[in-house]
Amino acid sequence: MDKKPVADLKRSYPIYLRLGFIGAILINIGLFALMPKGYAVKPYKATVAQTTELDNIEMKAEDLTPPPPKEEEAAMPEEAESEEEIEATTIAKTEFAEVYAPVEEKVDIPVVDFFKVEKKPEPIKQFEPEYPRDARESKASGTVFVNALVGPNGRVLDVKLAQSSGYPSLDNAALKAARNWVFSPGEQRGQPVKVWVNIPFTFKL
Repeated sequence: MDKKPVADLKRSYPIYLRLGFIGAILINIGLFALMPKGYAVKPYKATVAQTTELDNIEMKAEDLTPPPPKEEEAAMPEEAESEEEIEATTIAKTEFAEVYAPVEEKVDIPVVDFFKVEKKPEPIKQFEPEYPRDARESKASGTVFVNALVGPNGRVLDVKLAQSSGYPSLDNAALKAARNWVFSPGEQRGQPVKVWVNIPFTFKL
């Protein structure tokens, strides 16, 4: 025996839905048409009359709360007529609560040797020293080695002479220039540290 084909619900569903909607509308129209012409809808009326009762509450003077007393206005200071009156007047001692300012905790940043630093400082801004006039006139030349302490922010915190050129004017010029140098901060275990670096300055005419 041949099997009956399966109905396609996706195609037939919209058709049945429309037919049902049209049928419901026709049934409602028929019910309104069959309704008697003389039928009238009466508004709802309450069977029991509702009354509002008002209670008279007698207020007694004892029940009233008196208003708070008015604060007396402070008298304006008057000028003393004599010094004796001033000396006789006593002033109450004012007590102040002691206020303690919070103490800032200083974190000691260690100074690490240059060769032990995981990330060494690199110069970002370099400044050449000015050639002193007296050294230029005397044709003095040489190389100055300056030790600079680079802080955790890359700024030079301190300088000291590592090797002199033999001329104090050249040494001072090199120290002055080294203070203005800017480095990338040195790091040890991911934390910024202070590191001494050596900067050579060559003076040559």
